[in-house]
Parts: sequence; structure tokens; C-alpha cells
Amino acid sequence: MGEAIQIRSNLLSRTPIAELLRQRRVRVNWMTLWSGLVVAIVGLAIVFPALLATHDPLALTVKDRLKPPSAEHWFGTDGAGRDIYSRMVYGSRYSIGMTLIVVLSAAALGTLWGGLAGF
Repeated sequence: MGEAIQIRSNLLSRTPIAELLRQRRVRVNWMTLWSGLVVAIVGLAIVFPALLATHDPLALTVKDRLKPPSAEHWFGTDGAGRDIYSRMVYGSRYSIGMTLIVVLSAAALGTLWGGLAGF
């Protein structure tokens, strides 16, 4: 009986809330934050590629053919004068989208198949 009273007195202690919060403080995992930022930028590029692309990916500019990377064309230009960075941003929309479809469908089918195998 003495133990129950001791536990109850600990529960009713008047420790300040600020002290309790300091004790339960969660440390920030910087790798998680940076990874989340990269995923957010890639997600932004998938949904809104025009926000990150610097040029029209289909615009042909003969005078800008085969230019090296510069401030104007971050990854340079191809043989037709198209901006390679913009083409990569727009192209990632389709390749990452297809990857997500394949991974999610494989996970769903694998879960279904594993569930059926468990019976």
C-alpha cells in the first residue's frame, strides 16, 4: 500500500510544465530535414515543372547550339540549342511518375500475394 501512495504522490507533483518539456525535448535530425527538403523539391518539379525550368524544353535556338554550362544554361545546350536542364526537369516528371506507379503497384500486389500465402 505504501508503494501505491508513493506513485500517486509522484503523479501529483508540481513540476513546472517547462521543465517537463525540457526533459522530453526531441532532438532535430538534420539529415531527415535535408532529405525532406530534397523530396519536396523533386515533388515540386514533378507537379509544377515550369517553376523550376529556366527555358522552354522544346524551344530550338540554333545560335545556342552545343553551349557549355553557364549562368544562362545551367547544364548547357544540346545539338539543337535546347536547354538540357529544362529538358531534364520536364523529363523527370514522366520517369519519376512511372517509377512511383510501378513501386506502388508492386507493393500492393506483393502485399496481396503475401497475405494470400499466409493463409
